[in-house]
Amino acid sequence: MVIEETIMVHAPVKKVWDVFVDLTCWADWNRVMTDISATQMCLTGGSGFRCCMRPYLFTVYFEPKVSEVLPYKKIVWTAGKFGISSVHEFFSRRGRKVLSS
Repeated sequence: MVIEETIMVHAPVKKVWDVFVDLTCWADWNRVMTDISATQMCLTGGSGFRCCMRPYLFTVYFEPKVSEVLPYKKIVWTAGKFGISSVHEFFSRRGRKVLSS
């Protein structure tokens, strides 16, 4: 299954990237993933973090691991819970100011 979401951000790619990889900023813009914690608060290859999602009435904690980083272009992380595994890709499309998952 592929789920795609796109958002247009009217800001330079470097600014969007810097905010996206800095986990300490997530509470300012990310209402889906909360309670972010990590030993390294910047997303880099091999790093991981813990977060919470509340998709319905219950809270789900999971621990994504960053598997690929191409600065200013792409971040990929993997996660799994309850026997389900997923791959999430966030990338800038064709130099536009877009991150997509």
